[in-house]
Amino acid sequence: MASRASLVFLAFIVSFVVAPAVAFASLTEGTIDGTSKYAWSERIGWINFATPGGNVRVTDSGITGYAWNDSYGWINLNPAGSGVDNDAEGDLSGQAWGENLGYVDFGAVTINASGRFTGTASGTITGTVNFDCSQCT
Repeated sequence: MASRASLVFLAFIVSFVVAPAVAFASLTEGTIDGTSKYAWSERIGWINFATPGGNVRVTDSGITGYAWNDSYGWINLNPAGSGVDNDAEGDLSGQAWGENLGYVDFGAVTINASGRFTGTASGTITGTVNFDCSQCT
């Protein structure tokens, strides 16, 4: 059993040495940092991606859970028939859904090698949602 654990650990280390420039959300599953949890929308204000009830999870294939906006409520990051996908290199695509917001397109958002979201999402009601604002982190 110890040799299997050693092989898994070695594979984990080698993956960082062989491909240090690859941007990805996580090797298996990650959550949103409690400090760097906000994005700013020009029309609806702050969106919190790390509320206790939101249970946001980031994997190499997508993002699940719910973000929160005080004025418009929950934003489902993985609604049926849509959802925010990750191409395992940090390039996001797809759409989230808010009952009071409609769809929010994540096609111009990436996750860098440090796990930080960058770029902008957009929607008819939200307008531009900025992940690069100085107070987002």
